Amino acid sequence: MSKPSLARRVGRRRGLRALLAAVGAAVVVLLAAGPASAHATLENTNPAQGAVASTAPAQVSLTFDESVGISADSIRVFDPNGKRVDDGQTVATSNPDTIAISLRSGLADGTYTVAWHVISADSHPVEGAYVFSVGAAGSTKVDQATINVSSSRAVGVFYGALRWLGYLGYALLFGGFVFLALCRPADAADPRAFRLLAIGWTASLAAALGVLIVQGAYAGELPLGDALDASVLRGTLDTRFGQAVLARLILLAVTAPLLAATLGRLPAATGRGRALFLGAAATLGVAGAGTWAAADHASTGIQVPLAVFSDLVHISAMGLWLGGLVMLALVACRPKDEAGAEGAVPAVRAFSRLALCCVGALVASGVYQAWRGVGSWAALSGTAYGRLVVLKIGGICILIGLGWMARDWIRRAVEHTGSAAVPEAQRIDADGLLRRLRRSVVLEAGVALIVLVFSSILVESEPGRTAEAAAAGPTSSSVAFDTGTVSGTLSYYLGPGKVGLNQAHLYLDNSKGLPYDAAQLTIQFSLTSAKLGPENATVVHDGPGHYIDTPIDLTFAGEWTMSVTIRSDDFDETTVNLPIKITP
Repeated sequence: MSKPSLARRVGRRRGLRALLAAVGAAVVVLLAAGPASAHATLENTNPAQGAVASTAPAQVSLTFDESVGISADSIRVFDPNGKRVDDGQTVATSNPDTIAISLRSGLADGTYTVAWHVISADSHPVEGAYVFSVGAAGSTKVDQATINVSSSRAVGVFYGALRWLGYLGYALLFGGFVFLALCRPADAADPRAFRLLAIGWTASLAAALGVLIVQGAYAGELPLGDALDASVLRGTLDTRFGQAVLARLILLAVTAPLLAATLGRLPAATGRGRALFLGAAATLGVAGAGTWAAADHASTGIQVPLAVFSDLVHISAMGLWLGGLVMLALVACRPKDEAGAEGAVPAVRAFSRLALCCVGALVASGVYQAWRGVGSWAALSGTAYGRLVVLKIGGICILIGLGWMARDWIRRAVEHTGSAAVPEAQRIDADGLLRRLRRSVVLEAGVALIVLVFSSILVESEPGRTAEAAAAGPTSSSVAFDTGTVSGTLSYYLGPGKVGLNQAHLYLDNSKGLPYDAAQLTIQFSLTSAKLGPENATVVHDGPGHYIDTPIDLTFAGEWTMSVTIRSDDFDETTVNLPIKITP
């Protein structure tokens, strides 16, 4: 055996050991993060929703179905006038799924509002609110503006751009190298190919570092300037998301020297050598896709193992297709020698077969992910997540159409270009055909980049299935009323918000903010879509400005209307129509 051959074998073994070590380290980091079974859902509260305590509690505690990330203001408690009455320090308890905050002493009677904001195991923020009372229920001035956490729009936009850049860098790096190894090894020596791979690696590194820094501000809905706060960064590193990004950085650190070592050898590599390079690329590429699948929507919810595998396939297929398209358009479809267009045909044909496999994988995994994420036909059009899925499906359909056109051009090029068996009059100008093919591929890559934008937004959107589940529950809000002689605010709460018996609590305040007792108040329920109602509810006056109805049976799910008629005297009254969502 010659020394150069031995040196090559030793180099390959060292490279393989480095590859396995990197993948192993990444796997250890991911496994150390632990499993996540569902989006964080509030399971229990103390005091309970709607409870009336005889004495003021010393603290408020919330229990979720999984451990959650918190900040000092994860729980905020407001008195009836909208002032904070907690100590401002949300803490974890001995139960890892329970968080709590202490309340100030000497709380007066009235209705208190609890607003909470935590970070789910899949790195997404989850929030909500509920009320309890001390002594007796009453009205509250707390509105949605008080409850909402102020967040920077710039943080969300910047974070989404980093996610998109990360996917693009992954595609250029993974898909680009596989294209060179499988479809066009000779182009590995082309400076354009090296530049594309270098851009992919740099974009991946920048995006990974960026999301690692910005994640804390994004999830905590903090200003962008707080992203570099040491406590915020530590909090991110302690999450499953942070550990997945660290694993991605490990893989990128090993990819750079391996890429530099193998790219120059690829044009002269034998079949066995190319297979080794492809195996290394596939291992790193799939492991890289796993750093997303292990920390995004797939890692929580139903059927987690199947969902993670599906996401792994989806991201890998996306990377192969998009990265290969870019390399095909900018490198392979540029005639560089005497062979001209005819020399590019084998590469285009090889990539066409690869793209066909990617399309199949994308469609199969995408259908499953859409079903899992959307959950129902209503959520497909009724939630932002569902509408994004529709846009993504439309983009993929366009890509499939463009791909079919490209395959047809390839067939024509093979059948009618430069063959002696084809009459001169029927021959096609190969260079002209290649130019048209290149334009089609560039267009296809452009559409793919837009689809990638939809994918990036989907990752950060609440799935339709969980959005519908979150919408299920009590309804509460405040609206203005004016009978002509009396004006003020009507605050209402209806629960549990599901098919069956429901009860409404109504609170009237006059224009001075004092409880107001109407001369008469009536409540009717109707469901226009099913032509039900109006059904009259029996109303009981339960204290100054406070009215409740005897529980009424709402027998169908849908958008009900609760019509509240307020009469201030024998002649003046007004009716306020309130939307009420009843879920199965």
